[in-house]
Amino acid sequence: MDLVEGQNLSEATRDGPLPARRAAEITRILCDAIQHAHERGVLHRDLKPGNVLLDAEGHPHVTDFGLARRAGDTNDLTLSGQVLGTPTYMSPEHAGGGHVVDQRSDIYSLGVVGYHLLTGRPPFSGDTPMAIVVQHMSNDPVPIRRINPSVPFEIADAVERALQKSPDDRHQSVMEMWEQLS
Repeated sequence: MDLVEGQNLSEATRDGPLPARRAAEITRILCDAIQHAHERGVLHRDLKPGNVLLDAEGHPHVTDFGLARRAGDTNDLTLSGQVLGTPTYMSPEHAGGGHVVDQRSDIYSLGVVGYHLLTGRPPFSGDTPMAIVVQHMSNDPVPIRRINPSVPFEIADAVERALQKSPDDRHQSVMEMWEQLS
């Protein structure tokens, strides 16, 4: 990987959300990158603002494919039985363990990243990783426009659709999400 000098998205949102159109543009570029991985049979499984670097021109780059795996590989557990990934950005099916994790899990994580960019915070937080996992599995996030009313409806709707609990209710491909963000 080329050296990317700049900041990550966590640092870029430290003082609050990005402008809605900029957040949508970044999310669309991330969709392109993840689509490229999906076309090659690779799931990222750890998309989060800390794993997206902005170069000197402000272009995002997806990094840290350390937890990536081939689509169809059903082993999400370590030897100790813990699920791999970052709970704050993990899909409900990934967090629950034992469920099929596919491209729609990365779509959920893209939704969490988009939510973070638009609101300045992730949709769920808690004192422990398990508290966050439980929220992903059972709570709905606060609507984006309730936190940041300046976000256009169509952008909020695209991101919130990616955050649906059931994979069947989300975008079925990254490009479907990309199109809705257009």
